[in-house]
Amino acid sequence: MSDEQPTPTKICPQCRETKPVSSFSRNRTKKDGLGCQCKQCNNTYKREWGRRPEVRQGRRDRYKREEVRSKILAATRTPEFKAAQKVRDKNYAARKRLLRARPETKAQRRDYAKRYNSRPEVKIRKRVLFQSPRYVEKKRQRKRLWVKTAAGKAAIFRHDSIRRARKKSHPIDWNGEDRSACLAYWSDACATCGTAFGIFEKCHFDHWVPLSRRDCIGTVPRNMLCLCGHCNVSKNNRDAEEWLRFKFPSKADSIMKRIAKYFSTVRQS
Repeated sequence: MSDEQPTPTKICPQCRETKPVSSFSRNRTKKDGLGCQCKQCNNTYKREWGRRPEVRQGRRDRYKREEVRSKILAATRTPEFKAAQKVRDKNYAARKRLLRARPETKAQRRDYAKRYNSRPEVKIRKRVLFQSPRYVEKKRQRKRLWVKTAAGKAAIFRHDSIRRARKKSHPIDWNGEDRSACLAYWSDACATCGTAFGIFEKCHFDHWVPLSRRDCIGTVPRNMLCLCGHCNVSKNNRDAEEWLRFKFPSKADSIMKRIAKYFSTVRQS
């Protein structure tokens, strides 16, 4: 009895022949780890595909594009081209300064931009663009890079300085007990949307009447409220009632009543 193992074979669907496994290329995406066609049929197909007119024309076009690209790059590196480019840039800058100096041109551009942006199709296109995840992620990346620049740091410092000055100009009577009482009253959740605070949602203590408003009563219990990060950023320095009617149109009245009831129970400073 022979101890030799039989040689594994496979049928090629192209030539319909049974061939050993060594005649097939490897392909990890297949169950058996081998390609569908044998090497000979695969080479024949590649040879015939390369002789097609459209494939040969595409190769010629690619070679032409690469040749033209190399010629353009070589031409842009010459001293004459660089000198002409400097003159063009200088003329463009002068023309731009001239346009900016004309008030009638500014007004015309502003009116055209206003008319263009007021079109319904433009508004819809912008809304779809600004709400797309790709645009939001790009905006976040730009902001992260901008914060690290000198201009970004200066703007943040200026904003913080203005906010500190506004805060100091108003009464400040807000301590840890008031914070704990606020969180206990609202059950560790956002006072407007009801989102519970935890690992994924941090608590933000917001001035219900913003510091930038003239009628702000300061950092006192009757003006401080616990909000989630999304609601705090969305509210910003807008009027509370106006923001509620925009954010929660159907629940604005009930939310205002709950908040007014809370402010009536807190410590009067």
